[in-house]
Amino acid sequence: MGFMSSRTQPVSDLFFGPSEANKRLLRDLRGFSPTPYSILLLGATGTGKTVIARHIRDLSPRQAQPFVDCSLPGIAEELRHAELSGYRKGAFTGAVEDRVGLLESAHRGTLFLDELGYASLNLQQLLLTALESGSVRRLGEVRDRPIDVRFIFATTCDLSQMREEGAFLEELYYRVECPTIRVPALAARREDIVPLASRFLREALEQLAKPYRAVLCPDLSETLTSAPWPGNVRQLKSACRYIAVRLDSDRIADPGDLPDSFLKETSGKAALTRRDWAKATLDRTGGNKAKAARDLGMSRQALYRLLENPPNIQPPCAQRI
Repeated sequence: MGFMSSRTQPVSDLFFGPSEANKRLLRDLRGFSPTPYSILLLGATGTGKTVIARHIRDLSPRQAQPFVDCSLPGIAEELRHAELSGYRKGAFTGAVEDRVGLLESAHRGTLFLDELGYASLNLQQLLLTALESGSVRRLGEVRDRPIDVRFIFATTCDLSQMREEGAFLEELYYRVECPTIRVPALAARREDIVPLASRFLREALEQLAKPYRAVLCPDLSETLTSAPWPGNVRQLKSACRYIAVRLDSDRIADPGDLPDSFLKETSGKAALTRRDWAKATLDRTGGNKAKAARDLGMSRQALYRLLENPPNIQPPCAQRI
């Protein structure tokens, strides 16, 4: 089932595939989205939490109302309270006019607050008041303004540990910890990687107006499937866009089309796969390194480095756990 949105890509673009982790996520979205409750999204960077938040709104009774997207790390710490609450002219130095805060801007709609773990205790108290009383007070004012907001929080932090350390208000913790939707990392969805990569590559080729097939060779599929993906779906999409730019003919994409930065982050097995592919290409060209480099889409210098410096692969027992 795909969840459509007029403002962003279908959620199925990022959460497409047969893995159980993916199916569980889609079940949770179908169950929690139509409810009036606040939701906490737990997941690593790049897993698609912003896309999910928009689709939760689109599947809710508030779908026609405002969606306000706020990432706390993107706001200077000293300005976060003012940005959320709003302020009156003259409330502080630089407040030259009245300002509606993000909480008021989301009235009757949805506020997506990313990286909740970055909120100071003072900001947490503001959010707790908004949740419990349905009101907000602008800086410099003495009256409360009613608001009707559905909150979707997201974090990469361990809020439970922060609570134990006194860095997160206990009252707020118990208001936001449930319902919780866990957004799986791409490494927990390995069955989905090749279908996702094929889709992303096809979309990128279409955007570039390149009439080529989106076909991955077995070695490339294995490389992608076995990679650690610290950047998750965001990193996979970027890698597929890079491949699309590199393709200059209707050929099957291979590990040589991947960016070097990606290969540095992958496992030794993935690096070995690329070197083996380069050696096989060199054999096929009868040892002609210039032609092999062109076929692989890399410079001759890059090919020399790849062939002369084999990847350092440690046995599993030597790897730190």
